[in-house]
Amino acid sequence: MSIQPWVCVLTLVPALCLAKATKLHQPVSTVTPREIASSGCATGSENPVPDNESYELEVVYLTNLERQANGVAPLKATAGNALSRAARYHAQDMGDDNYHDHDTHDRNQQGDLVLTCGTWERVGAFFSYWAAAENIAAGYLTPADVVNGWMNSSGHRANILNANLWEIGVGYDYESSSDYDRYWVQNFGKRPDIYPIVIELEAMETDQQTVDIYAYGQSQFDEIRFCNETGTWSDWQPFTQSGFTWQLSAGSGLKTVTAEMRNGSTTLASSDEILYSEPRVFSSLKVFLQGGFNGTGQGTLLQPLLPFQSPYPDAKQVSQFPANASDWIYLQLRESDGSTVVAEKSAFLISDGSITDEDGSNQIEWPGVAEGSYYLVVIHRNHLDMMSRNPVSLSDASAACYDFTTDSNQAYGTHSMIQLPAGVWAMVAGDIDANGVLDDADYTEWMTRAASGSAGYLYADLNLDGNVNTLDYCLYFNGMRSGGTQSLP
Repeated sequence: MSIQPWVCVLTLVPALCLAKATKLHQPVSTVTPREIASSGCATGSENPVPDNESYELEVVYLTNLERQANGVAPLKATAGNALSRAARYHAQDMGDDNYHDHDTHDRNQQGDLVLTCGTWERVGAFFSYWAAAENIAAGYLTPADVVNGWMNSSGHRANILNANLWEIGVGYDYESSSDYDRYWVQNFGKRPDIYPIVIELEAMETDQQTVDIYAYGQSQFDEIRFCNETGTWSDWQPFTQSGFTWQLSAGSGLKTVTAEMRNGSTTLASSDEILYSEPRVFSSLKVFLQGGFNGTGQGTLLQPLLPFQSPYPDAKQVSQFPANASDWIYLQLRESDGSTVVAEKSAFLISDGSITDEDGSNQIEWPGVAEGSYYLVVIHRNHLDMMSRNPVSLSDASAACYDFTTDSNQAYGTHSMIQLPAGVWAMVAGDIDANGVLDDADYTEWMTRAASGSAGYLYADLNLDGNVNTLDYCLYFNGMRSGGTQSLP
């Protein structure tokens, strides 16, 4: 495949040039062009449906990567803007009428090409430019192919790396009945008094909440500030640089960042968009507590007393509990060192030992956590904390269940769990003061509560029946006798 650039054409409007790329062997047309609805020169009101918008956006991003590699500021493009419509219109017109040229043509009744208007008349119908340029190509299979082809041609490369051009639109069309199948158009431009901002080189998507923003206008404005969607504005800061870092609003979705630039009484706004896919992983766990185990599963006697606010540090609030909820429980994900907490949250332990969220799903979602291997930590308010023996691989797909109940080796350390008569393993009860040790302080707290006849949602209620009595002391004593220890780094 070779490049055949045209000579750059200059007009009275600065920085106007054309470049054209084709396949090595241009075939003789044997295709009968299909009749199309559009004819004549574009009016600028056209809004062609994209043939493959992801291809178009990828060309924009790859073009900006080339500009970055050559020390040139990135181009701004948003789907559906004037330059994109101009480029898309021309790509589709070339495919429909089976030609490859910067100027616009129609086919007459005999199938001959007839010139309808020049390049800049067509582009100008969509885009009121101060400067403009155009690259076209035909036959290239992918965005990477066509950008690489353009960059290996001096005329196309000059357009792509022209620092006087700030905006870009890309059009792509696939027409199997034409000679070249695929047609590509880049329209570049610059308008007076328009100062774009560009997020992450116009990448289609990011999974990073903190993004890089390039802002044009440093030489015209003294101060700049930013905001997300309709959120709170940042403080004004001196506009002494063009590159900024910014944090997108939380949650996956299309994000809009707006910048305001000011110089004295003059203020100008500019915005850009990017799709944010917040990273996330899922975990699925099964665990039993020594307290409240009824021989087959976890009892639910405490459910009428459960508070709607979690007793754990995140103080999560819910309006309902999952069916068969036994108690609140707390989860952590830790790095491979076993001590660095990546994320933590409250959840529910239900009767079959599953840990669920409030709607009963046992696929616990961890938003903002990247895929990888993490230790799984389970914390209960009056049992010894427990951690998985090894890091567990977590991903964005549904998670396989990590079952602590099958063997003592499922937990980190030694004597981290206690075997129940049913032949299952459980977290050790008795850590009433939640300090990680079964000692006299736990006994004193139990004695104080038992002596007063306390009832309710209490840390000293080790068997989770809503009362503090001798049954709870027996659990504490058995935990002490088993040598249960909290073995977390």
